[in-house]
Amino acid sequence: MLHFWQSDLMNLADTLSSFSIWRFKLQNFRLGIGARLGAGFGVMVILIVAMTVTYIGNVHGLNADLTQINDVNAAKQRYAINFRGSVHDRAIAIRDVAMLESRDRAAAVDEIASLADDYSRSETALTQMMHKSGGGTALERDILERIERIQAQTNPLVERIIALQSAGDTEAALETLAQVRPLFVAWLSAINEFIDLHEAENQRIGAEVRGTTEAFRSVALASLAVAVALALITAFLVGRSILRPVGGLSATMAQMSKGDYTLKVPFLTQRDEIGDMARTVELFRQALIKSEEVQASQLAMQEDARKKAESEAARQSRVVRDISAGLTRLADGDLTTPITSPADDPFPAEYDALRAAYNEVVERLAGIVSRIGAVTVSVRAGSGEINAAAQDLSARAETQAATLEQSAAALNELAESVRSTAQRASDAEKASQNNRSHAESGAQIVRDAIGAMRRIEKSSEQITRIIDVIDDIAFQTNLLALNAGVEAARAGEAGRGFAVVASEVRGLAQRASDSAREIKGLIQESATQVEAGSTLVERTGESLEDILMRASEVSELVADIAGAASEQATGLAEINTGVNQLDQVTQQNAAVAEETTAAATSLLQKAEDLTQELSGFRTGGQPGIHFAEVIDMRTQTKRPSARSSKDKQAGDPSTKTALNKGPWEDY
Repeated sequence: MLHFWQSDLMNLADTLSSFSIWRFKLQNFRLGIGARLGAGFGVMVILIVAMTVTYIGNVHGLNADLTQINDVNAAKQRYAINFRGSVHDRAIAIRDVAMLESRDRAAAVDEIASLADDYSRSETALTQMMHKSGGGTALERDILERIERIQAQTNPLVERIIALQSAGDTEAALETLAQVRPLFVAWLSAINEFIDLHEAENQRIGAEVRGTTEAFRSVALASLAVAVALALITAFLVGRSILRPVGGLSATMAQMSKGDYTLKVPFLTQRDEIGDMARTVELFRQALIKSEEVQASQLAMQEDARKKAESEAARQSRVVRDISAGLTRLADGDLTTPITSPADDPFPAEYDALRAAYNEVVERLAGIVSRIGAVTVSVRAGSGEINAAAQDLSARAETQAATLEQSAAALNELAESVRSTAQRASDAEKASQNNRSHAESGAQIVRDAIGAMRRIEKSSEQITRIIDVIDDIAFQTNLLALNAGVEAARAGEAGRGFAVVASEVRGLAQRASDSAREIKGLIQESATQVEAGSTLVERTGESLEDILMRASEVSELVADIAGAASEQATGLAEINTGVNQLDQVTQQNAAVAEETTAAATSLLQKAEDLTQELSGFRTGGQPGIHFAEVIDMRTQTKRPSARSSKDKQAGDPSTKTALNKGPWEDY
């Protein structure tokens, strides 16, 4: 199959090469550039397709051979090797069954069963492969049938040996073992034959694959050589068919760029892109010829235009000169000299409207300047009157501001005094409250002391009762000791020790009774003193209650005084605020008056400046405009000094109001 594809490829390459070469030779000047390039690349594409088909066929064959080796033959060999291992190990195990003692025989029997199961699984898989379409050859089936026949003969004998050994008939088992040994040999021989068959088949396929690979490499190299040759031939033919005409057209255009339009453009009759380019160059040559003709005509027209432009420039120069002179006079303030048009040298007719407009503007400007001069005189007089009135208003505002300033200062001092009094009254109220609090604390301490005295008195009574009980116990103990002494005396010598103890007990009882009486006396004396102390503490508590009541009355009186002083301070603060606000308004009025004076003075100065400016103009043939002498009012203006609102607010911060935040805050 590989040789077939190789020969077809070589024939196809020769055919395509011959066809493409002759096709380019015959149709070189009839095909377009795109068609030529397409034909060249088409040959390459056909060659690539042919090579690809050849490569695919060879790769498919190689893939089939490798699949046969790896997926089919290798699997069959693996199953056959499993057969061989199972049969070989079972032969050894059945020998052990026939020869070993009964205690080791069970393991061999279990091994035979396990090996039989392994054989069965491999046999099932191999049978499934053989039953598939194309799964095996006739020789393979023949060998497998032989293996199955030997297996059918061997397995019953193996089972018989196991049964005889189980029955204890070792001699019969050994005889059967001698019969089954040749069968195991034949069985292994058939399996090895199956394995060798596939090994030989794999070697054969491997040799074919290596041969195919070598041939495939040769075909690939030959195809590459053919492709390179065809590519070079195609590139040469196509390049020559394109570059030669392009070179001719390039030379023609180079001559045209030097101004030679008489030569003939080549390739005008070709019906391809080269012909289109040649015809375009021809059109360009014709256009250049016409361009030279048009250029000559334009030169003549330009000469006429130049002469007309020179004449127009002379007229424009006259217009610019006269208007420039008029504007210079206008800048100097001369409004009496218009632009004239004498008969011997008339103004250019096309610009006469401009001369008339200039003369009209000068005439109107002269009238405006005259009227402005009259208005300036009136403004100057009015500004003088405003300045005088503003100075008078500023002086009165200054006097009023000074008076209000003194009043505000006095009210500030009075408000400060009342506020100080209210503060001292408030401090006295706080001190009275503290004294009352201390008195209440002392009264509470006295009440606690009275309670403690009463509890001490109760405790003394309880101690007295306890001591009475102790005295009774001592008396009873004395009586019991006396009785014990009498009984000991009656007992004679035997009760002498008991009599001594009774005597000691009587002594202890007597001392306890004496101590109890002393303690009782002391407690009674203490109770008397505690009672006297309780009486004194109660009297002290009554005195403190009276002091507390007096302190409360004094505290209420001081609180009333502090409230009245606070109300007075609040009223004076409100009055002070009103006076300060009035003072601020007065200061603002003074500032307004001062600004009005400054504005009037500034207006008067502007009127003087305007008069000075207007004096430079000449109208109606007069040498200049003259106005009445101006008096500088600024030298007679005295600005009133208004006190800063910050000074009058320094005495009482609470008097600052929203008036401080207006435009007069910095005044």
